[in-house]
Amino acid sequence: MKTYIYIFTGILLLLITICPILYHIENKVFNPLQSQELRKIFLSYEKIKKRCSIDNIKLSSHGELFEIYLFNTQKAILDINYPNYANEWEKEKITSETIISKWKKCPLDTTAYKLFKFAFTTNNYNQSECLKSFSTELSEPNNFYSYVYFNDLEYYFLLYCTHKEELYYIRVKL
Repeated sequence: MKTYIYIFTGILLLLITICPILYHIENKVFNPLQSQELRKIFLSYEKIKKRCSIDNIKLSSHGELFEIYLFNTQKAILDINYPNYANEWEKEKITSETIISKWKKCPLDTTAYKLFKFAFTTNNYNQSECLKSFSTELSEPNNFYSYVYFNDLEYYFLLYCTHKEELYYIRVKL
């Protein structure tokens, strides 16, 4: 009987040690924007690379439940007919009830602000050096934004900064 307790305790300690390491590795490697999504966002692009991210899908005193990513882009070309979300986004089917937006110039319109207000007003962007300018970029008139809103538990916001060739991607998928 004691042998089983020792084995169980050993396995439990191993899991407690390995799980945080695996979570950290997955968080560094995971990229939500795969090639099929990128082809829907831009008319064309040469290269897009994830620069940094913040995972706010966790318990916190502020209640934020979203992820934000910053991508460096090279030679990305916007078009007024894009993003072309077509039938789905991140494997979720787009229906007549889905609220979508093509690229629009900043600052945000009232619909976008109401849908994503919680993400625009959070103070967590100061946690990451590379995301500190997000709030400022929302009001930059040369930047563009787009979004897909399925429901209160799943929606996405994109902000493209033309002068920096950067793409911010906010992702809520609970």
